[in-house]
Amino acid sequence: MKDFARIVDGGDLGQILMIADTNDYDKPVLEFKFSPSITELGICSTSLVFDDDESGYTARDKTFSAMSDESAIGVVRTVVDQMVLAFGEDAK
Repeated sequence: MKDFARIVDGGDLGQILMIADTNDYDKPVLEFKFSPSITELGICSTSLVFDDDESGYTARDKTFSAMSDESAIGVVRTVVDQMVLAFGEDAK
């Protein structure tokens, strides 16, 4: 069976769940779920969205397979840093 999900230890970011899936518009996505330590926020997600054709599904699967833990952490850290800018340092 082909893997479609992986959990990464994000250190201070906690667990990061990567899922190769499709979104509500049936486009292939690589989704990252995480729980930032920002007041009043629960589980959050961000996605890389690929073209809705065979090459998009192939690109998603190759990206999922090649994604290192460090790269996944980098994606989530970028999003969390933007959240801190939006909500302020007191949010942490």
